[in-house]
Amino acid sequence: MPEHTDPEIEAATRRWMWGGVVLMALFVVAFPLYRIYEPGTRAESRQQQLEALAAEGRNLYLDNCAACHGDRGQGAHAPDLYSKQFLDNVTQDQIDSIIAHGIPGSQMVAWSLDFDGPMTSEQIRAISTYLESLRPTAPDRPDWRQPEGEPSSDDGSSDSTATTAPASEEAVIVHIIASDFAFESDLTTFQVGVPYRFVVSNVGVVVHELMIVPPIEPGAVDMETMDELALVMIGAEDLAAGAEASADYTFTEEDVGQQLEMACHVEGHYEAGMHLPITVTD
Repeated sequence: MPEHTDPEIEAATRRWMWGGVVLMALFVVAFPLYRIYEPGTRAESRQQQLEALAAEGRNLYLDNCAACHGDRGQGAHAPDLYSKQFLDNVTQDQIDSIIAHGIPGSQMVAWSLDFDGPMTSEQIRAISTYLESLRPTAPDRPDWRQPEGEPSSDDGSSDSTATTAPASEEAVIVHIIASDFAFESDLTTFQVGVPYRFVVSNVGVVVHELMIVPPIEPGAVDMETMDELALVMIGAEDLAAGAEASADYTFTEEDVGQQLEMACHVEGHYEAGMHLPITVTD
């Protein structure tokens, strides 16, 4: 018995088949075009978001930070944030952490709501985004930790706390404070033959590691060189925020006149200014 077909049904079926073919062809053409143009569109959108966030961060910075750090981070009564030495050696996450936690022992208080501060994590991120936007134009300023308008202490003189320890049979305790990114020591002049115990406390929010080394040119700093030159290392396993470590050392006649330094053995920290000259006398 011959099969009966309906011409209208066949025509409709062919139309749907051709429609499916055309739709598939459009997808085949459209997908590569999407792959070509979408990344650029997303990058542009991301850039616009960053610019808007940086603008918000600038307003927050001016309202909350400029009194101490200057209206463009150039330092007023606090370190200069608008400098290559700072911005090239700290990540945005580290900036967030410094703002959120503050720096114990300094005037930099905690700003995060989690630590009884006034700012949300989104506001803190906005400020760090603004500071990040300054990175491409940041000037070279090796003394970035010294606020503008205040005399530098790097003139070779020592303040009242940088005294010479007396000779003693017992180890002389040397208290060292490591912050982000500086050392403070209650002794910077040492005597040959006196046993010293260096006790370093990390009051910053990032990991530090203290060494005593001969001066190193910033452009030539590398971790292997510091390892080879180090007279003593304190916190060899890396000194976490809030941690304390100690090490003993007795200077010899060979150390006299070498212009030694306390220096941080963490990538980028020496270049950021984390080194302190010390003197050895006989």
